[in-house]
Amino acid sequence: MDHLNISEGHDQINVLVLEKTGYVVSCRDCHNLQIGFGNFTSDQSPNEFYRFTEIIANLVNKHRHDEESAHAKSIFLPTPYPGFNLLFTRAELSQLNDILQTALLIIQAAKLANLS
Repeated sequence: MDHLNISEGHDQINVLVLEKTGYVVSCRDCHNLQIGFGNFTSDQSPNEFYRFTEIIANLVNKHRHDEESAHAKSIFLPTPYPGFNLLFTRAELSQLNDILQTALLIIQAAKLANLS
């Protein structure tokens, strides 16, 4: 999936979640997903999306009582790109997790609906 601006109204895009802080869209043709949050976007295959969602949920759980990360960008998320990493506050990470978990539920519900 090419990088898309969701405000352009692409027919092949299914908007799963659209919040003030971010979004998750999927391509009806290739089923890849795009996550937009804060100042980054990430295009992912369904398997990459599931793994990323799991990583974020684990980070939220790990840092849920961490006082340092409450207001400081101290939660470190490595990326596959050398020298490029992401930093989050606990609130930002929680917001991202909420968006991802909502998208995941919508994807799972759609799969169940297609089975009936």
